[in-house]
Amino acid sequence: MARHTHEFPAFGSTYRVTDLSAAEAFRLFLSEGAAAEVDPLAVLRAAHAEVIAPAATAPSAGETGEWLRLDSRAAVNRLVRDPACGVANHIVLAGLLRLIRERNIGFLLDGSWLPVPIPSRLRSGVEPVRLAHVDPILSTLVANSLASLRELQEFYSLRDAFDMFDIFSADSLNKALASEAAVADAKKSGAAGRR
Repeated sequence: MARHTHEFPAFGSTYRVTDLSAAEAFRLFLSEGAAAEVDPLAVLRAAHAEVIAPAATAPSAGETGEWLRLDSRAAVNRLVRDPACGVANHIVLAGLLRLIRERNIGFLLDGSWLPVPIPSRLRSGVEPVRLAHVDPILSTLVANSLASLRELQEFYSLRDAFDMFDIFSADSLNKALASEAAVADAKKSGAAGRR
């Protein structure tokens, strides 16, 4: 597992984006502080977004057909457009951002990811301590040595982080259920021995 790069046609051009790191995806799309409207340039930079330069928008003849980074407002204004159908540039940009968002958090939005169900008898009423600047899932992974903060910032995608969290949650649940069963067995053995 790792961050993958995807090429896809959209709005008459071919784009290439890389999955955001788990930390970037949380920061840009899922954190409490994430704005309803994220900075488009921040998303494009985090996704290492590129487009194949069509002949009409390449700054020089040598750049036609080359991958060009969408890492500045000038590049976005010049290259994020629909050369075939003439769709307004801001609509093309909104569509590209939607595709990046769906590639990164779509599994949370479409219902394909479900958290590990924890029986209510195993939940405590204690409110966990939360860090204002780190998501609880990421902090759980780091605190339990499943990933380093650097790996979550550079290597692992959001889906990777959720998969690791699910593995950790299922393992913890299995240990809790085994412990609960062992205590129940010990109580039964103790009660049977006193008769």
